[in-house]
Amino acid sequence: MTTSQPRIAIIGAGPAGLALGVLLQKKNIDFTIFERRSKPTAEELAAPSGMLDLHEESGQAAIEACGLTDEFRKLTADCSESMAIIDRDGNILHTDDGGEQNRPEIARHALISLLLGQVQPAHIRWNQKIVAATEQDDGTVSLEIDGSVAETFDFVIGADGAWSRIRPLLTSTKPEYAGLQYVTATVRDISTRFPDLASLVGTGTCFLLGSSKTAVIGHRGVRDTQCLYVTVGTDNSGDIFAGLDSSQIKEALLTRNDMFGPWGDSTKALISAGLDDTIISESDGLPTAKPMYQLPIGHSWTSRPSATLIGDAAHLMLPYAGEGVNLALWDALNLSCVITDAVFVSTSGTSFQEALREPLVAFEANMATRAGERAEETEQNRSIMFAENGAQQMADVMKSYGPPPE
Repeated sequence: MTTSQPRIAIIGAGPAGLALGVLLQKKNIDFTIFERRSKPTAEELAAPSGMLDLHEESGQAAIEACGLTDEFRKLTADCSESMAIIDRDGNILHTDDGGEQNRPEIARHALISLLLGQVQPAHIRWNQKIVAATEQDDGTVSLEIDGSVAETFDFVIGADGAWSRIRPLLTSTKPEYAGLQYVTATVRDISTRFPDLASLVGTGTCFLLGSSKTAVIGHRGVRDTQCLYVTVGTDNSGDIFAGLDSSQIKEALLTRNDMFGPWGDSTKALISAGLDDTIISESDGLPTAKPMYQLPIGHSWTSRPSATLIGDAAHLMLPYAGEGVNLALWDALNLSCVITDAVFVSTSGTSFQEALREPLVAFEANMATRAGERAEETEQNRSIMFAENGAQQMADVMKSYGPPPE
């Protein structure tokens, strides 16, 4: 273990891992990011992806610290900050333009591209799957890579999502199935091909709510696409479409009473258009239902100066408060300050891990507190959205806030 320039590993090249890398690089602190996937191509990063609204105190603050605010703003024109709440029969119950919240939307791929462009290539190792992490007697962490190679680090940050390989170093807690599965469907060129549907969903985020078992959340994306998260409640986390071909999957979603069978013609037309375009674009021709997981609200662990977690690895929650990426970037921002201070103190003779110990405890406690608050908010939103009259309930909540101040 060194005293001036510790060996730091960041596991995962998502928004949290990349932002942490950018911030450490700005302070001339060495690190290595390990990512199990291949480096994304320019074509892949230009493809439609989910939109992320960044909040001032968290996501935008991290972008500002990275020195990327001007570039970020240029990438936020595809999806407006407007909101539409629609019932299952296609009745628009509430619309707004986002008011004064200042939560601009950016495509996930665009955010990744923005951050990735700032990290020196030597800091990232692609196609490197971490199989296991083990703490050694001297307090360092050994990472087993691709089942054969082992490398040792003084401090390891798990930014590797729901099924983190670093989390078992700190806690035995695992994500729990949330009782929901979703199919991602994308309507191409919605304004020109389906102007009526484009008018229905608006230019920003839309919530189509209809029952305790079904919902569609959508947003406008790059190249005039409309991304849809077609969500179904089910007690079983297994493949709800096992044994069905693409036409049978579409028929099940649109006709079954426990799915979207009871929904109105216009909302079904939107789902149908998204499924048709998705089936055409997918190489296997099959929409995929993905089960949703979450960590227990208030999830925490006993702090250790050898490793920590950020983002979904630390506090995985459902997306119904729009806080996931914001918390992740907030984590990266705060942790970068903790690491920077510890590196500075360790140059005076104190070991890096000793300098890190107490500030890391405080960082993790603060992270757990704010994540717990956001997770509670997420659950409250979920209970409203998946009520039998969820659209009206959500519209009433939004209207209770009143018009924005003049």
